[in-house]
Amino acid sequence: MMRWWWFGPSVTRPELERELTAMADAGLGGVEVAYVYPLATATTEFGSPTFLADLRSLPRERMS
Repeated sequence: MMRWWWFGPSVTRPELERELTAMADAGLGGVEVAYVYPLATATTEFGSPTFLADLRSLPRERMS
């Protein structure tokens, strides 16, 4: 497992899927999402329904 740093809540689902796939392909068994300060103006607020939907969209079985 590893810590997956999200620099602010401005993420896109295609990019999340790409990164998660790359980590699974590299043999990682799981991730812990760590939210830290945004590097640019956030397009989504932390904890908002959109942010939580992005987080929930991640396939849990991908890393198993």
